[in-house]
Formats: sequence, structure tokens, C-alpha cells
Amino acid sequence: MPALLLCLFGCSDTVERYGGCEQIAASQLSVFSNNVGIFPQYLVDLYSDSLKEKKQDLVADEAERAELYAAALLNFEQDPDVILLQEIWSTIARDVLIDELAVEYPYFAHPEAPSDQLQPAGLIVFSKYALEDFDYHVFTKGEGVDLVSQKGIVGVRLVKDAAAVGAFVTHLQAGGSDKTIRPDQMRESSEFIRGFGEAEVDMVKFLVGDLNTNSNGDAYQDIFDNLPGATDSYVGDCSELKKTARYDDDPTKRIDYLLVFDGVDAVSGIVDPGGKTLADHLAVSGIVAL
Repeated sequence: MPALLLCLFGCSDTVERYGGCEQIAASQLSVFSNNVGIFPQYLVDLYSDSLKEKKQDLVADEAERAELYAAALLNFEQDPDVILLQEIWSTIARDVLIDELAVEYPYFAHPEAPSDQLQPAGLIVFSKYALEDFDYHVFTKGEGVDLVSQKGIVGVRLVKDAAAVGAFVTHLQAGGSDKTIRPDQMRESSEFIRGFGEAEVDMVKFLVGDLNTNSNGDAYQDIFDNLPGATDSYVGDCSELKKTARYDDDPTKRIDYLLVFDGVDAVSGIVDPGGKTLADHLAVSGIVAL
């Protein structure tokens, strides 16, 4: 199974070690995750001057950006089965993505928006396979705008090759002074994941998203302390891109992850189909064995 993704990331030595791209598991799910960062215009207008300068390369119009981003995904050579996005705060952008991606991703799920301006949690899932058992948990703790934006975790069930899959996407607290919030959100995510489809003991489960947790920092261990059974699927040697935090000076800082649970086999690397004009973060692309 790993050979396919490793081949896609262009690691010839690894491909040789695994005997070539044709030597893969018969059943696998291709996964793509990205913090895109599309906000309603009324919020963009409130950006500080420093934030506007940092994000000056991003296409300004939310509908145009969503259309261009959808085109980039449809042309993305790794052709994921499931796309899980964060920070699609704009309902305008959300609807454009739904319309544009429908040609290949007819199934989608997201929290219901109480207004036509802000998409709660900013989370949305697109899939080539029918999505079932949608659930959404709002975190009990948050700080600042993260609290009012109803950050949480989304779970969906899908079936591929007769294997039941629980796919989860989240976006944890960004910044803030209370350092207990992210670990608490991880524990809530763990409880949510464990309880989702608990009657299906063979369900394959994975979690993607922006965990706002530095892979090079002490807090990295918080992931595994608070999400028991989780494994980071990242394969650093087989991705030319080394960071997901686009605006950070640390050249290997990852805050975006593909985690699998309870010994499920998976590999992932960093990609950037949207580029700096369309996506706030670099993306995570991976394969999960079924």
C-alpha cells in the first residue's frame, strides 16, 4: 500500500525498495485535507494592516477564489477519493465549491449555517462515495473568535470496497492565552471518534485537519496523549515540501495532519495544488489502507 503514495511524491529510492507503484494493497482510500482560509468579505475588511499584508497574495474575491480552488482540486493529479476542508467560513465560497466539485464529488456534508454569511466551524467534506451518518460536535471550550465560530469536529461514514470508513475533520483553537483548550479539544475529539459508529468494530477511522500544534514543539506529544491510539501518517523523506504553515519561518513546521487509529496503515505528505494565491496553508495528501 505505501508504494503508491510514495511513488506519487516522487521518491524513486522508496519506489525501488517497494518494487514499484504496481505493488500496492488492493483496497485503499485517497485523502486530501487543506486549511483554505476563505472568509466572508465583511470579515476580511476587518483584518489588521499586518494581516492584510501577510495574505496579500490571496485572491480577494471569495467566489472567484473558490472557483479557482475547485478547478485546482479537479486538476490535482493525485485524484483523492475524499476532500476535507477547513476554514471555508464563507457560505458564498461553500456553495461555489459544492457546485464546481459536483462533477467528481457529488456527495458533501457540512454543519448547517444559521445565516447566509458565516459557515459554522468552517468544515466541509466532499466525497466520490455516498456519505452517511453525518455528525457534528461543537467544542465546549474556546477563546475569542474561535468560540463564537463554533469550532468543532465533523464525522461522516462512507463505504469503499465493502469497508466502512469513519472520516473526521477538525480545526482546533488558534492562539489564545489558555493553553488547556487544545488538549481539551483533542480529548473531546477522541471521545467523538470513539463513539462514532462504535457498533462497527472494524470501521477504519482517520482524522485530518489543522490542529494548530507544532510538529517540532513540545506540544506535539499532546496529540498522542489526548488522542489515544493515534498515529501520525506523515512520511517526511518522501515530500519535497516540508511545512504546512505557509507564513511561518520554520521550514519544517507542520500544524496540519492526517492521523489514523488503532494500527491502521497510512502514509501522507505535503502538497500545494492551490498555491499561495488560493490556499492559506499547504495541504496534506495521503492514503489510508482499508
